[in-house]
Amino acid sequence: MAQTAAEFPYGVSEFEKANLKAVPSIDVRPLRIESSPVAMECKVTQIVRVDGTTNVMVLGQVKRFHVREDLYREDKGLVDTVRMQPITRLGGPVEYTKIGELFEMKTPKV
Repeated sequence: MAQTAAEFPYGVSEFEKANLKAVPSIDVRPLRIESSPVAMECKVTQIVRVDGTTNVMVLGQVKRFHVREDLYREDKGLVDTVRMQPITRLGGPVEYTKIGELFEMKTPKV
């Protein structure tokens, strides 16, 4: 993930730089990473500028999920988030975290 986050010049393939195999998507034009346990094909629906900054918020619609078969939970047909071992980027340029514990919390009935 860090290898593909570098500021490469226009036209440089992140796939080649990170030694990743690209495969075609089904519903969108961009390629996806073949070895990724989960991939989402998304379409941008809105780009919102954040007032007073150079930042933007990108909103989109997931058109298709690709999930490795062994990541589904047998009991509920849902993805096993802990087994997936997702990594998320936090606020800083080098701050990341992993999910380590999964628990259920029931919401009150209204």
